[in-house]
Amino acid sequence: MLVSRLKLEGWVTGVYRAPTDGSRVRVGWWAKQCALYVASLVLMKGAVIAIFALLPVIFVFGSWILEWLDPHAQVVFVMALFPLGPFSRFASPLVLGGPKETSADLPLPSPPSRPPCQQ
Repeated sequence: MLVSRLKLEGWVTGVYRAPTDGSRVRVGWWAKQCALYVASLVLMKGAVIAIFALLPVIFVFGSWILEWLDPHAQVVFVMALFPLGPFSRFASPLVLGGPKETSADLPLPSPPSRPPCQQ
């Protein structure tokens, strides 16, 4: 939404070709998107570390949640089942055939024209 309002080029995820020259891949667009992705991952990991440092009770809560499972089931839960929640958000557009057009992607309607004032 912000990209379309500011008319920025090369920031739409997965789009590496300009509409005008569809055959040429723009490496700069890929590099911008890759840098943004890596920066967001680093910031997210930093935020998680900060939350763990500020709230050490999270470790106690996690141990309490997992104590009812045997060690092998804990590994399956933590490494296989738990990550499926966030993964499903990113995988669904791939499985369903790509991103869908939303109302944010559509152009805004122009205001209705008013007849000139008569005096």
